[in-house]
Amino acid sequence: MTSPLQQEACAFTGGSPPGFSVSDFGAGTNDRRDPTAESTVESSAAAALWDLAQGIEQPCEIDLTAEQLCRKLRESSNWSTPQHTTLELQFHTLTGTVEYMKEQETILKASQEQIDVLRTENMALHEKVGRFERDCTDAASHNSILGEHIRTLREERKWFQSSLDRIETSNEGLNAENQRLQ
Repeated sequence: MTSPLQQEACAFTGGSPPGFSVSDFGAGTNDRRDPTAESTVESSAAAALWDLAQGIEQPCEIDLTAEQLCRKLRESSNWSTPQHTTLELQFHTLTGTVEYMKEQETILKASQEQIDVLRTENMALHEKVGRFERDCTDAASHNSILGEHIRTLREERKWFQSSLDRIETSNEGLNAENQRLQ
């Protein structure tokens, strides 16, 4: 299985794996055959590139920065080889990727801030909706109570009207009796 860097290197070299050689990067003191040898920038770079060229999935730890690696590669005698060009392109690609990721992180932070503001506004809106629903429930309850009062008043009005009708009938009877008595 090839690593992503090795796949990218293959893409830059026309599809074939790069022919890295440890000797391309200067004389290293640790070419992975002598574990007691002192680690240097050259040997770290050589070991890492050896791992890349061999397709090793768990490469050795690299104890140098990308800038140190690039500087060492520039200092080597034969900078015009495809391997060097590939590494330079990879370095620029990685540098661009880091910058892009930083920009994306800034954009994500700004988006998260917007989400937080929208979340706060949404919660305030939910509170308003809750108050409105309670007000509507209260208004419906008051409306129901008023409807019952209106029905009660109509029934009372009918009762008073029927009482008034009886009183008028009784009054007419009394008036007729009064006239007869006179």
